[in-house]
Amino acid sequence: MKKGIVVVGGGVVLVAVIVIAVQSTRDHGSDRTTMTLAESGGVCLPSDPAKLGGKKETQLRWEITNNCTTAQVVRFQDFSGIFGQADILDPSAPTSRTIAANGGTDQVQARIKKGTVIFYLNYKYAIYVGPNEGGLTKRLDPDVEIWP
Repeated sequence: MKKGIVVVGGGVVLVAVIVIAVQSTRDHGSDRTTMTLAESGGVCLPSDPAKLGGKKETQLRWEITNNCTTAQVVRFQDFSGIFGQADILDPSAPTSRTIAANGGTDQVQARIKKGTVIFYLNYKYAIYVGPNEGGLTKRLDPDVEIWP
């Protein structure tokens, strides 16, 4: 009986090691990314930021440049994972200040408040852009990854 438990336990450990090894070869992102707002067809659109990622308590940072002809506000929200909506950041919907037109910049920061034990977790989120906080429109949906 004890030999069977050891064999099963060893098999579980082997599977865990393989999963962690496979996950460790993927691009897990960085704690900061850059994003540029630019006009296309009269609409101010964000570029696709590089993947963000980090462990619990990591401070994430989006560095934004506004090349549109009007001042813009950017909000990152609607974070969701495999189990639906997820409250993973503090603040939960980080928002820029009003970013001046034609080259204005801002940095938006948020702390990862949710951790993971073994598996890397991927979360989608939406980028909203508009002339003010009351006029934001969803424009893009990139990823955040949380590491063990």
